[in-house]
Amino acid sequence: MRENNCANSTTKNKTRRESCLIITDSGFETEDYRVDFIDVTTDIVPQALSKLRDSRAVRINFANFKDGRGFTLARLFRLEGFKGVLRAKGDLLPDQYSMLRRSGFDELEIADMVVERHSKAAWLAGINWHSHHYQKRLGSSLIREP
Repeated sequence: MRENNCANSTTKNKTRRESCLIITDSGFETEDYRVDFIDVTTDIVPQALSKLRDSRAVRINFANFKDGRGFTLARLFRLEGFKGVLRAKGDLLPDQYSMLRRSGFDELEIADMVVERHSKAAWLAGINWHSHHYQKRLGSSLIREP
């Protein structure tokens, strides 16, 4: 597990780099590409997504793990034709990784302190999201596999 300096955060008029990890289907990673992400929050008006369709990378910031609007935004964004990197960021739970991937996210950016609250094994178990697809077991998958 390697650390990565991720998005800036602002506290009391000071901007600092947060130490965080990127979680992909391969596990914990650092960024292997340098692109500027366009940051949006979950309260963005869905109609505004079409203006971002040709962007290279968009990061949707979840306020907390109870905020499900980011999942809807990701799905709508992919339906709009977005082909770039779609990253979720926030205080999410390991169990939410499979829904992130199914809704259209490519990866998850989380602070080190969030990883520490849960076991590494819990995060790694979520990475195997293909095998936990109940619709696939029923033979009627509505989800497009990557």
